Amino acid sequence: MVTTTGHAQETQISIRGGALGFGSQSGLGYGASFLVIPYGWAGFIVDLSSAIVDGDAYFSSSPSLVLYPLAYEEVRAGVLFGGGFYKLPAQSMKFGLDFGLLGDFALSNNMSVGMEMRNHYVFNSADAWNIFLTWGWKFDGDGGW
Repeated sequence: MVTTTGHAQETQISIRGGALGFGSQSGLGYGASFLVIPYGWAGFIVDLSSAIVDGDAYFSSSPSLVLYPLAYEEVRAGVLFGGGFYKLPAQSMKFGLDFGLLGDFALSNNMSVGMEMRNHYVFNSADAWNIFLTWGWKFDGDGGW
């Protein structure tokens, strides 16, 4: 007999900051993300990123599928891919696809630090990229992954 608990194995909210760029411009960016992992190896992440680059505002939101082929004790690493909406300076909202790598290290049962790197292929515009350090808070039933 198979039973389910009706909630995700893990839910994580993270803040992040680091380098962000598009075209030939780059600057410091920041954002937040919400991650749900119903299975130990797959999940879904929604993130918001923003930056001011050369006095102009950049904004993106990229919901993505996350796969974790490596998960061992306090460390896990994965790949992510999905679509996104991008507001680059002096342009209307654009759609694009993103692909990236991410990893976490558990500092405690409910806190982790990590890194995320993404390349965003924005249609009819300059491609964007980001390299963020992350700090997350996990909420799950057993106090860790």
